[in-house]
Amino acid sequence: REIYSMDVLMLAWILVYFIFFTFLNIKVNRYIITVFPAFIYFVIYALNEILDLSKRFEFFEFKKQNLLNIIPIILIVFCIFSAFTFTSTVHYNEDFNRNKVIADYLTEYDSDYMSKDVAVFNQRSYNWFLKKYTIPITDDQLDYLESSNITYYISDDNFNLSNYTMIYQKEGLYLYERIN
Repeated sequence: REIYSMDVLMLAWILVYFIFFTFLNIKVNRYIITVFPAFIYFVIYALNEILDLSKRFEFFEFKKQNLLNIIPIILIVFCIFSAFTFTSTVHYNEDFNRNKVIADYLTEYDSDYMSKDVAVFNQRSYNWFLKKYTIPITDDQLDYLESSNITYYISDDNFNLSNYTMIYQKEGLYLYERIN
């Protein structure tokens, strides 16, 4: 009974992870890291079972100690190759950099922007660059924008807003300031 308690624990870990992972609305590959220990446990368990099973067959004869010496070498080589191939997966994102240009301009233009409301079309990146909560406004919410007291609005479209004037435009992004 105690022999299988670790197996049940690791299996429960994986199952709970996958159940809760289905409820996450943002699925990013880094979240799989939390289940790696349980996954590695079953990989090692499977290798151990294969080695024990191989003792029954004479043509498939090798020593467990030899395999235990080879596995670290294989893992080291794998880590070296994965380190070099990871850099090819990082892509320079022009859109993300464009958002930083507008955010930098706003911080230089108004040093007191932290005390004012800022509405944006892409909330996640502007929350990061402006280091404050921004109000998400989509194209179909412009009536709300016009009737609110939001001081600045950052958009990826050139709108004709009656209560706002464009104060900066760069690379398809527009910064508006409330005029009344």
